[in-house]
Amino acid sequence: MRAKSPAGTVRPDAQLPWRESILSFENMKRLPDSLLLRTVLVFISNCALAQVWTPTGAPTNNWQAIACSADGSKLVAVVNGGRIYTSTNSGAAWTTNNAPSLSWLSAASSADGRILAAGFSSAPAAFGGGVFTSTNSGATWASNNVVNRPGDSLASSADGSMLAEVTFDNRVLVSTNFGTTW
Repeated sequence: MRAKSPAGTVRPDAQLPWRESILSFENMKRLPDSLLLRTVLVFISNCALAQVWTPTGAPTNNWQAIACSADGSKLVAVVNGGRIYTSTNSGAAWTTNNAPSLSWLSAASSADGRILAAGFSSAPAAFGGGVFTSTNSGATWASNNVVNRPGDSLASSADGSMLAEVTFDNRVLVSTNFGTTW
């Protein structure tokens, strides 16, 4: 059963499987030929890539954020109220490091997974809020106190030289020197 949206387009009923509703003949015949082909190819590639999820060797935890290298072999994951974990074998095994146990909220990785960043909130008060960075795939970490501003989102350039953080007070902070200054 399908219902008309206000714009007159057909939308699937919640009871229908996603792929059936998206790729129905009724919906496809409305698309131009070039868009139809791209839609089918995107659907097929997305189905092929996202159908198999395999549990990693990560322990059960209060995971908050994760980032990975471009090839997926190096991962960094943070625990809110816990540690930073890294993996160099696509998640088969995980290790912790010298970073303190904090309220970690965000993680970022360079394309090669060598430069990592993790952001935390203001607990404990002695640390305020900020970012720790690693230049050796997470083996060791150094504090980069970002003006005591806790943030909830981090991003990294491909080479890791540029880091950006969105803070709780709605600011965007940028570092162009691997997180040394912001």
